[in-house]
Amino acid sequence: MKKQFLPRLVNPLLEISKYMSVNECRIFYIGLMTLRQRILAGFPVCRMLLPTNELLRLFGGNKGYYQEIKKIAIRLAEHTVTFNKREHPLFETIQFLPEQGGLYMMFCPRLHPLMSDMSRRPYLPLVAATAFVLSSMYGIRLLELLLQYKHHPRFAAMREIRVAYRLEDLKISLNVPMTSTYEQITNLRHKVLNPAVCDINLHTCYEMSYQAIKESRRVTAILLILRLPVENTAVRQAEG
Repeated sequence: MKKQFLPRLVNPLLEISKYMSVNECRIFYIGLMTLRQRILAGFPVCRMLLPTNELLRLFGGNKGYYQEIKKIAIRLAEHTVTFNKREHPLFETIQFLPEQGGLYMMFCPRLHPLMSDMSRRPYLPLVAATAFVLSSMYGIRLLELLLQYKHHPRFAAMREIRVAYRLEDLKISLNVPMTSTYEQITNLRHKVLNPAVCDINLHTCYEMSYQAIKESRRVTAILLILRLPVENTAVRQAEG
């Protein structure tokens, strides 16, 4: 297959997770999935409650995560999104109050068009399902980048997604530190790509690999390859 660069499916929310830690990303996706359920059911968008017992179950049932979840909520409250040439907070409110029921959150109302678009995307449940099984933020991010193309006409009839990224674009999309360390492709492989690919292959139903694309002897792009599992009824229902 020709290694051409596909257009990016633009929504600013697709970029925000790259600035998050793994646990921040997990809470973010729980919020998106809760919002998705409300939107698909025709309910109004309002402040949402993520119950304490459900959060603890997702984080292993340890009450020691109380303080960590409180810190995650504080950090998430600092995230902003640029939309319509203006910067907005990601959340109108987000606070963990276990004694009052759990984590209360409401996405910024000005971002509702983005939230509605993001929550309706069929790959959202697939990415959200991997957030609690992957330990690498790069791994979560790679799946985000590739699964958005799952229903692209080029891949709709295939069990494999192949997307090429220019080297610098991939670093930006993964939020790789812009230091001299990662200017060397060897370090990018061993410190970023290889651990993330290993994490995905070990802990999800997907099989991932990548190939270097060279001009002369210089690596200028990376072809990301994601092999999809055979779909079953549960997967189709989750996407719907």
